[in-house]
Amino acid sequence: MSETKRLSIFPLSGALLFPGMHLPLHIFEERYRALINDAMARDRQIGMVQPKEAGKHPALFDIGCLGKIIDIEALEDGRFNVVLEGVARFRIVEEIDASTAFRQVRAEIEDDQELDEVLASAERAALEIESRKFADLQGYQVDWDSIGRLDDTAFVNGIAQIAPFDAASKQAWLGQSRRDDHPAAGIFRPPGWRRRSGHVTMTNESATDGKRAIDPELLEILVCPISRGPLVHDAEAQELISETAGLAYPIRDGIPVMLIEEARKL
Repeated sequence: MSETKRLSIFPLSGALLFPGMHLPLHIFEERYRALINDAMARDRQIGMVQPKEAGKHPALFDIGCLGKIIDIEALEDGRFNVVLEGVARFRIVEEIDASTAFRQVRAEIEDDQELDEVLASAERAALEIESRKFADLQGYQVDWDSIGRLDDTAFVNGIAQIAPFDAASKQAWLGQSRRDDHPAAGIFRPPGWRRRSGHVTMTNESATDGKRAIDPELLEILVCPISRGPLVHDAEAQELISETAGLAYPIRDGIPVMLIEEARKL
């Protein structure tokens, strides 16, 4: 059963948050500093959602992810470095005519307990096998022992966060109903994953050569999850460099992957 509540939202192109995943952000705009102050005074939660277009008041996708502030650093000039943890998906019902500088909506929050179903053991095994093949093909360094300890929901959401699909494909993945896709498993598959002869196969249909341009606004907002410091964009290598932490975070199809385990040591 879903819950309907009022949410303060942060529309940000190219930055998708999935339940159970983390997203480090640098908050410098006045309206979003107000958003963080408001969230900290209430329940530490904000809604991350992608805009459909550019502009001062763009239309929004219907589906976003509720994020909880699990770490915050208040800087002297009023800016913040925060880390969000995805809590649950939400569907926007309507936008509220609010007096705040930041936008607010009324949204239905997914009940995680409804979605805590599991993959059949054969499906889980097949998904891990195909994930290993795809990671090897892309040259990713993956801690498979840690992956094996994840529950099914965290496993699939983790794939969603790091897979080299463009923002539109990931938005479709975020918005796809798990129950509609596979009633027994209660888990959804991204664009580019195919089911054939009882097993799951990952293709690279939605991925490009990784050279898609990254949103400049996103570059200003992202910070290193370790140092909380700024990142330098290496357009040729398609990486965000944290000189303080000595790490390079990959950019895959225009989407930065801000996961420490995915970063390259300098």
